[in-house]
Amino acid sequence: MTIFIPEKIRVGYQERSDTYTKKLAYVIYYRKNKLCKETSWQHWRSSSIEPNDFENVPTAGFVLNKKTGDYSSDWGHRMAHVRVYDPRNFEFEITVENLLYILENATSTKGKGLEGEFIYGWDSKDLILIPVDSPDYAGIKGFSSLLTKPEKIFSKDLVLGGTYLTNKQENVIYMGRYMRYVEYSWRGQTGIEEGLHYFFYGEKHGFLTFKSISGRILKVINTEISPEYAEIMDKLESKAYFSPIDESLTKYIPLTWQEFNRGISDYYWGDRFLMLHNNESCYVTVRPEHDSYSLDKTEEKFWHIGNNDWRMHETFEGKLYDETYRRNLTKEDLFNRYNFVKKETYLRNGKLHRLEGVKNVNS
Repeated sequence: MTIFIPEKIRVGYQERSDTYTKKLAYVIYYRKNKLCKETSWQHWRSSSIEPNDFENVPTAGFVLNKKTGDYSSDWGHRMAHVRVYDPRNFEFEITVENLLYILENATSTKGKGLEGEFIYGWDSKDLILIPVDSPDYAGIKGFSSLLTKPEKIFSKDLVLGGTYLTNKQENVIYMGRYMRYVEYSWRGQTGIEEGLHYFFYGEKHGFLTFKSISGRILKVINTEISPEYAEIMDKLESKAYFSPIDESLTKYIPLTWQEFNRGISDYYWGDRFLMLHNNESCYVTVRPEHDSYSLDKTEEKFWHIGNNDWRMHETFEGKLYDETYRRNLTKEDLFNRYNFVKKETYLRNGKLHRLEGVKNVNS
Protein backbone atom coordinates (compact mmCIF):
# COMPACT_ATOMS: atom_id res chain seq x y z
CA MET A 1 0.00 0.00 0.00
CA THR A 2 1.47 3.37 -1.10
CA ILE A 3 -0.29 6.31 0.56
CA PHE A 4 0.23 9.89 -0.54
CA ILE A 5 -0.44 12.83 1.79
CA PRO A 6 -0.88 16.01 -0.28
CA GLU A 7 -0.18 19.52 0.96
CA LYS A 8 -3.54 20.91 -0.18
CA ILE A 9 -7.05 19.54 -0.75
CA ARG A 10 -10.10 20.83 -2.66
CA VAL A 11 -13.64 20.09 -1.49
CA GLY A 12 -16.75 20.06 -3.70
CA TYR A 13 -20.31 19.65 -2.43
CA GLN A 14 -23.78 18.27 -3.12
CA GLU A 15 -26.88 19.26 -1.16
CA ARG A 16 -27.96 16.29 0.99
CA SER A 17 -30.83 16.41 3.45
CA ASP A 18 -29.61 13.26 5.20
CA THR A 19 -26.41 14.94 6.45
CA TYR A 20 -25.84 17.03 9.55
CA THR A 21 -24.46 19.94 7.53
CA LYS A 22 -26.99 19.48 4.67
CA LYS A 23 -24.13 18.96 2.23
CA LEU A 24 -22.00 15.97 1.37
CA ALA A 25 -18.41 16.52 0.26
CA TYR A 26 -16.18 14.97 -2.40
CA VAL A 27 -12.54 15.61 -1.47
CA ILE A 28 -9.74 15.63 -4.05
CA TYR A 29 -6.16 16.91 -3.86
CA TYR A 30 -3.42 18.90 -5.52
CA ARG A 31 -0.21 17.28 -6.68
CA LYS A 32 2.49 19.50 -8.17
CA ASN A 33 -0.13 22.28 -8.51
CA LYS A 34 -2.42 20.01 -10.54
CA LEU A 35 -5.78 18.69 -9.33
CA CYS A 36 -6.05 14.90 -9.28
CA LYS A 37 -9.39 13.21 -10.07
CA GLU A 38 -10.79 16.57 -11.21
CA THR A 39 -12.97 15.18 -14.04
CA SER A 40 -15.07 12.87 -11.85
CA TRP A 41 -15.13 15.52 -9.14
CA GLN A 42 -16.55 18.12 -11.55
CA HIS A 43 -19.26 15.70 -12.73
CA TRP A 44 -20.24 14.85 -9.14
CA ARG A 45 -20.32 18.23 -7.40
CA SER A 46 -23.05 20.83 -7.58
CA SER A 47 -21.86 23.88 -9.50
CA SER A 48 -24.20 26.07 -7.45
CA ILE A 49 -22.10 25.48 -4.30
CA GLU A 50 -18.69 27.12 -4.25
CA PRO A 51 -15.85 24.65 -3.60
CA ASN A 52 -13.21 25.25 -0.94
CA ASP A 53 -9.44 24.78 -0.76
CA PHE A 54 -7.84 23.78 2.53
CA GLU A 55 -4.29 23.16 3.67
CA ASN A 56 -3.99 19.46 4.46
CA VAL A 57 -2.61 19.75 7.97
CA PRO A 58 -3.28 17.67 11.11
CA THR A 59 -6.74 18.65 12.31
CA ALA A 60 -8.81 17.71 15.39
CA GLY A 61 -12.59 17.55 15.77
CA PHE A 62 -13.66 14.76 13.38
CA VAL A 63 -16.88 12.93 14.32
CA LEU A 64 -18.19 9.58 13.09
CA ASN A 65 -21.72 10.00 11.74
CA LYS A 66 -23.45 6.95 10.24
CA LYS A 67 -23.11 4.03 7.84
CA THR A 68 -24.36 4.38 4.27
CA GLY A 69 -24.64 1.93 1.38
CA ASP A 70 -24.44 -1.87 1.61
CA TYR A 71 -27.62 -2.34 -0.36
CA SER A 72 -28.59 -3.66 -3.79
CA SER A 73 -30.66 -1.96 -6.45
CA ASP A 74 -31.45 -2.38 -10.12
CA TRP A 75 -28.13 -0.70 -10.83
CA GLY A 76 -26.00 -2.99 -8.69
CA HIS A 77 -24.54 -3.09 -5.19
CA ARG A 78 -23.53 -0.01 -3.22
CA MET A 79 -20.62 -0.84 -0.92
CA ALA A 80 -20.91 0.20 2.70
CA HIS A 81 -19.27 3.49 3.69
CA VAL A 82 -19.14 5.55 6.87
CA ARG A 83 -19.85 9.27 6.97
CA VAL A 84 -17.48 11.48 8.92
CA TYR A 85 -17.92 15.10 9.96
CA ASP A 86 -14.98 17.40 9.26
CA PRO A 87 -14.76 20.38 11.69
CA ARG A 88 -14.47 22.65 8.66
CA ASN A 89 -18.24 22.10 8.37
CA PHE A 90 -18.75 19.34 5.82
CA GLU A 91 -19.30 15.58 5.77
CA PHE A 92 -17.52 13.01 3.61
CA GLU A 93 -17.40 9.21 3.31
CA ILE A 94 -14.69 6.67 4.15
CA THR A 95 -14.58 2.92 3.64
CA VAL A 96 -15.25 0.38 6.37
CA GLU A 97 -11.60 -0.72 6.10
CA ASN A 98 -10.50 2.86 6.81
CA LEU A 99 -12.85 2.99 9.81
CA LEU A 100 -11.32 -0.19 11.25
CA TYR A 101 -7.84 1.28 10.78
CA ILE A 102 -8.91 4.47 12.58
CA LEU A 103 -10.39 2.53 15.51
CA GLU A 104 -7.17 0.52 15.81
CA ASN A 105 -5.19 3.75 16.26
CA ALA A 106 -7.61 6.24 17.83
CA THR A 107 -10.46 6.44 20.32
CA SER A 108 -14.03 7.33 19.39
CA THR A 109 -16.04 8.85 22.25
CA LYS A 110 -19.82 8.92 21.98
CA GLY A 111 -21.01 12.51 21.62
CA LYS A 112 -17.45 13.85 21.35
CA GLY A 113 -16.13 12.22 18.20
CA LEU A 114 -12.67 10.97 17.36
CA GLU A 115 -9.88 11.91 19.72
CA GLY A 116 -6.64 13.30 18.34
CA GLU A 117 -5.62 14.85 15.03
CA PHE A 118 -6.18 13.44 11.55
CA ILE A 119 -5.00 14.17 8.01
CA TYR A 120 -6.21 13.21 4.53
CA GLY A 121 -4.28 10.71 2.41
CA TRP A 122 -4.88 8.75 -0.80
CA ASP A 123 -4.11 5.13 -1.58
CA SER A 124 -4.31 5.31 -5.38
CA LYS A 125 -7.86 6.64 -5.96
CA ASP A 126 -9.19 5.92 -2.45
CA LEU A 127 -9.37 8.61 0.22
CA ILE A 128 -8.06 7.57 3.64
CA LEU A 129 -8.39 9.48 6.89
CA ILE A 130 -5.13 8.92 8.80
CA PRO A 131 -4.70 9.28 12.57
CA VAL A 132 -1.58 11.34 13.25
CA ASP A 133 -0.88 9.14 16.30
CA SER A 134 -0.76 5.97 14.18
CA PRO A 135 2.67 4.28 13.91
CA ASP A 136 2.48 4.55 10.11
CA TYR A 137 2.02 8.31 9.93
CA ALA A 138 5.68 9.40 10.11
CA GLY A 139 6.70 6.99 7.35
CA ILE A 140 3.75 7.95 5.14
CA LYS A 141 4.44 11.64 5.64
CA GLY A 142 8.12 11.24 4.84
CA PHE A 143 7.41 9.26 1.66
CA SER A 144 4.80 11.82 0.57
CA SER A 145 7.40 14.57 0.94
CA LEU A 146 9.75 12.57 -1.30
CA LEU A 147 7.01 12.18 -3.92
CA THR A 148 6.52 15.94 -3.90
CA LYS A 149 10.21 16.84 -3.72
CA PRO A 150 12.37 13.83 -4.70
CA GLU A 151 16.14 13.84 -4.39
CA LYS A 152 17.95 15.06 -7.50
CA ILE A 153 19.30 11.83 -8.98
CA PHE A 154 20.77 11.89 -12.50
CA SER A 155 21.44 8.86 -14.68
CA LYS A 156 25.21 9.46 -14.45
CA ASP A 157 24.94 9.14 -10.66
CA LEU A 158 23.35 5.67 -10.72
CA VAL A 159 25.65 2.95 -9.37
CA LEU A 160 25.45 -0.61 -10.68
CA GLY A 161 24.24 -2.80 -7.83
CA GLY A 162 23.20 0.23 -5.77
CA THR A 163 19.84 0.35 -3.98
CA TYR A 164 17.23 3.04 -4.62
CA LEU A 165 13.68 3.93 -3.54
CA THR A 166 10.96 4.05 -6.23
CA ASN A 167 7.75 6.08 -6.37
CA LYS A 168 5.94 2.82 -5.47
CA GLN A 169 7.76 2.77 -2.11
CA GLU A 170 9.93 -0.19 -3.06
CA ASN A 171 13.67 -0.62 -2.62
CA VAL A 172 15.19 -1.70 -5.94
CA ILE A 173 18.67 -2.62 -7.18
CA TYR A 174 20.01 -0.85 -10.26
CA MET A 175 21.05 -3.39 -12.90
CA GLY A 176 22.20 -1.06 -15.68
CA ARG A 177 20.96 0.60 -18.86
CA TYR A 178 20.32 -1.73 -21.79
CA MET A 179 18.23 -2.13 -24.93
CA ARG A 180 14.79 -3.52 -24.14
CA TYR A 181 13.07 -5.84 -26.64
CA VAL A 182 9.42 -6.71 -27.25
CA GLU A 183 8.84 -10.08 -25.59
CA TYR A 184 5.17 -10.64 -26.53
CA SER A 185 2.68 -8.89 -28.80
CA TRP A 186 -0.77 -9.68 -30.13
CA ARG A 187 0.66 -9.78 -33.65
CA GLY A 188 3.18 -12.40 -32.64
CA GLN A 189 6.09 -10.03 -33.20
CA THR A 190 9.00 -10.36 -30.79
CA GLY A 191 12.59 -9.18 -30.61
CA ILE A 192 11.80 -5.63 -31.75
CA GLU A 193 13.89 -2.92 -30.10
CA GLU A 194 11.98 -0.68 -27.70
CA GLY A 195 14.91 1.61 -26.97
CA LEU A 196 17.33 1.97 -24.08
CA HIS A 197 15.81 1.43 -20.64
CA TYR A 198 17.06 1.61 -17.07
CA PHE A 199 16.72 -1.84 -15.49
CA PHE A 200 16.00 -2.30 -11.77
CA TYR A 201 15.05 -5.26 -9.60
CA GLY A 202 12.86 -5.34 -6.48
CA GLU A 203 11.50 -8.18 -4.37
CA LYS A 204 7.91 -6.97 -4.76
CA HIS A 205 7.58 -6.30 -8.50
CA GLY A 206 10.57 -8.18 -9.90
CA PHE A 207 12.34 -6.50 -12.83
CA LEU A 208 11.30 -2.93 -13.63
CA THR A 209 12.37 -0.89 -16.66
CA PHE A 210 12.07 2.85 -17.22
CA LYS A 211 12.95 5.00 -20.21
CA SER A 212 13.49 7.84 -17.76
CA ILE A 213 14.14 7.73 -14.02
CA SER A 214 12.61 11.18 -13.48
CA GLY A 215 9.77 10.83 -10.95
CA ARG A 216 10.45 7.08 -10.69
CA ILE A 217 13.55 7.01 -8.50
CA LEU A 218 13.11 9.18 -5.43
CA LYS A 219 16.03 8.48 -3.13
CA VAL A 220 19.43 6.80 -2.81
CA ILE A 221 19.31 4.05 -0.19
CA ASN A 222 22.77 2.52 -0.55
CA THR A 223 25.52 2.97 -3.16
CA GLU A 224 27.36 -0.22 -2.18
CA ILE A 225 27.00 -3.13 -4.62
CA SER A 226 24.28 -5.51 -3.44
CA PRO A 227 25.57 -9.02 -2.66
CA GLU A 228 22.66 -10.30 -4.78
CA TYR A 229 23.66 -8.31 -7.88
CA ALA A 230 25.47 -11.13 -9.72
CA GLU A 231 22.67 -13.64 -9.11
CA ILE A 232 19.99 -11.16 -10.22
CA MET A 233 22.02 -10.26 -13.32
CA ASP A 234 22.09 -13.93 -14.26
CA LYS A 235 18.28 -14.01 -14.07
CA LEU A 236 18.00 -10.82 -16.14
CA GLU A 237 20.17 -12.27 -18.90
CA SER A 238 17.62 -15.10 -19.26
CA LYS A 239 14.72 -12.74 -20.03
CA ALA A 240 13.49 -12.30 -23.62
CA TYR A 241 13.06 -8.55 -23.12
CA PHE A 242 16.78 -8.33 -22.30
CA SER A 243 17.95 -10.54 -25.18
CA PRO A 244 15.47 -11.66 -27.88
CA ILE A 245 14.62 -15.29 -28.61
CA ASP A 246 16.69 -16.92 -31.33
CA GLU A 247 14.48 -19.59 -32.92
CA SER A 248 17.47 -21.12 -34.71
CA LEU A 249 18.82 -22.24 -31.33
CA THR A 250 15.64 -24.10 -30.28
CA LYS A 251 16.23 -27.72 -29.29
CA TYR A 252 13.78 -30.64 -29.02
CA ILE A 253 15.13 -33.32 -26.71
CA PRO A 254 13.39 -36.73 -26.37
CA LEU A 255 11.99 -37.40 -22.91
CA THR A 256 13.62 -40.15 -20.94
CA TRP A 257 11.43 -42.95 -19.62
CA GLN A 258 11.88 -41.51 -16.11
CA GLU A 259 10.67 -38.06 -17.20
CA PHE A 260 7.72 -39.48 -19.12
CA ASN A 261 6.68 -41.93 -16.41
CA ARG A 262 6.79 -39.28 -13.69
CA GLY A 263 4.76 -36.92 -15.88
CA ILE A 264 1.75 -39.26 -15.96
CA SER A 265 -0.69 -39.12 -13.06
CA ASP A 266 -4.14 -40.53 -12.36
CA TYR A 267 -5.68 -37.07 -12.71
CA TYR A 268 -9.07 -37.39 -14.46
CA TRP A 269 -8.42 -34.68 -17.04
CA GLY A 270 -5.07 -36.13 -17.94
CA ASP A 271 -1.58 -34.70 -18.33
CA ARG A 272 -0.19 -32.54 -21.11
CA PHE A 273 2.88 -33.59 -23.06
CA LEU A 274 4.77 -31.99 -25.90
CA MET A 275 4.96 -34.16 -29.02
CA LEU A 276 7.16 -33.73 -32.08
CA HIS A 277 6.15 -35.10 -35.48
CA ASN A 278 7.55 -34.15 -38.89
CA ASN A 279 9.40 -31.25 -37.24
CA GLU A 280 6.14 -29.81 -35.90
CA SER A 281 5.27 -29.75 -32.22
CA CYS A 282 2.09 -29.39 -30.21
CA TYR A 283 0.69 -30.43 -26.87
CA VAL A 284 -1.32 -33.64 -26.51
CA THR A 285 -3.16 -35.08 -23.52
CA VAL A 286 -2.65 -38.48 -21.94
CA ARG A 287 -5.74 -39.54 -19.94
CA PRO A 288 -6.18 -42.51 -17.63
CA GLU A 289 -8.92 -44.96 -18.67
CA HIS A 290 -9.34 -47.88 -16.26
CA ASP A 291 -6.15 -49.95 -16.66
CA SER A 292 -4.92 -48.15 -19.77
CA TYR A 293 -4.53 -44.66 -21.24
CA SER A 294 -5.88 -42.63 -24.13
CA LEU A 295 -4.07 -40.07 -26.22
CA ASP A 296 -5.72 -37.09 -27.89
CA LYS A 297 -4.91 -33.63 -29.13
CA THR A 298 -5.12 -30.68 -26.76
CA GLU A 299 -5.88 -28.34 -29.67
CA GLU A 300 -8.09 -28.82 -32.73
CA LYS A 301 -6.27 -26.22 -34.80
CA PHE A 302 -2.62 -25.24 -35.09
CA TRP A 303 -1.50 -21.78 -36.04
CA HIS A 304 1.64 -21.00 -38.00
CA ILE A 305 3.27 -17.76 -39.12
CA GLY A 306 4.23 -17.40 -42.76
CA ASN A 307 4.91 -14.46 -45.11
CA ASN A 308 3.70 -11.93 -42.53
CA ASP A 309 0.19 -13.39 -42.42
CA TRP A 310 -1.62 -16.04 -40.39
CA ARG A 311 -2.54 -19.41 -41.86
CA MET A 312 -4.84 -21.83 -40.04
CA HIS A 313 -4.13 -25.51 -40.49
CA GLU A 314 -6.87 -27.99 -39.64
CA THR A 315 -5.51 -31.20 -38.19
CA PHE A 316 -7.07 -34.46 -39.30
CA GLU A 317 -6.21 -38.06 -38.66
CA GLY A 318 -3.06 -39.02 -40.54
CA LYS A 319 -2.06 -35.46 -41.40
CA LEU A 320 -0.04 -34.39 -38.39
CA TYR A 321 0.10 -37.63 -36.42
CA ASP A 322 -0.28 -41.34 -37.19
CA GLU A 323 -3.44 -41.09 -35.10
CA THR A 324 -5.14 -38.08 -33.53
CA TYR A 325 -7.02 -40.18 -31.02
CA ARG A 326 -5.95 -43.51 -29.60
CA ARG A 327 -7.38 -45.67 -26.80
CA ASN A 328 -6.26 -48.67 -24.75
CA LEU A 329 -2.58 -47.83 -24.63
CA THR A 330 -0.12 -48.73 -21.91
CA LYS A 331 2.53 -46.31 -20.73
CA GLU A 332 5.09 -48.37 -22.61
CA ASP A 333 2.98 -48.22 -25.81
CA LEU A 334 2.77 -44.46 -25.59
CA PHE A 335 6.46 -43.96 -24.87
CA ASN A 336 7.63 -46.29 -27.65
CA ARG A 337 5.10 -45.19 -30.28
CA TYR A 338 5.21 -41.39 -30.00
CA ASN A 339 8.00 -38.85 -29.90
CA PHE A 340 7.48 -37.05 -26.59
CA VAL A 341 9.97 -34.22 -26.17
CA LYS A 342 11.00 -31.30 -24.05
CA LYS A 343 11.63 -27.98 -25.75
CA GLU A 344 14.52 -25.70 -24.91
CA THR A 345 14.20 -22.11 -26.13
CA TYR A 346 17.36 -19.99 -26.24
CA LEU A 347 18.05 -16.29 -26.42
CA ARG A 348 20.37 -14.48 -28.80
CA ASN A 349 22.93 -14.26 -26.00
CA GLY A 350 22.93 -18.08 -25.75
CA LYS A 351 21.11 -18.22 -22.40
CA LEU A 352 18.36 -20.78 -21.85
CA HIS A 353 15.05 -18.91 -21.89
CA ARG A 354 12.45 -21.59 -21.19
CA LEU A 355 12.16 -25.35 -20.76
CA GLU A 356 8.78 -26.79 -21.76
CA GLY A 357 7.14 -30.19 -21.96
CA VAL A 358 8.58 -31.88 -18.88
CA LYS A 359 7.71 -31.94 -15.20
CA ASN A 360 10.29 -31.68 -12.45
CA VAL A 361 11.78 -35.18 -12.31
CA ASN A 362 13.06 -34.53 -8.79
CA SER A 363 9.61 -33.89 -7.36
